[in-house]
Amino acid sequence: MSDDDDIRSALSRAHEPAAPFDAIRERRPRRFRAVRAFALASVAIGMLVFAIAWPTASPESEPDSVIDLTSPTLSSTTLTMPLDSLLVVPGLAALETTPTLTTGGLP
Repeated sequence: MSDDDDIRSALSRAHEPAAPFDAIRERRPRRFRAVRAFALASVAIGMLVFAIAWPTASPESEPDSVIDLTSPTLSSTTLTMPLDSLLVVPGLAALETTPTLTTGGLP
């Protein structure tokens, strides 16, 4: 059961000044230096292995595949998407001209 003394002590603890920043910073553990060094060494070794194992192509070599620019799949210059049919507006020909209201006629 709590009484007024418990509440007063909780309020006094809540309103205590904070510790200085230097004291908090000094409490931070410094155990991650070895982990950082190990991670940096692993990345360096990985980059070295990647650089050595990556095949380099000489400028005289030809590509493995030849692209046929005359094939029907590459001859189209339009891009059709599955939802393009939703952009078709019925009666678009009537909207291509502006009606002239001075003569009273519509196109």
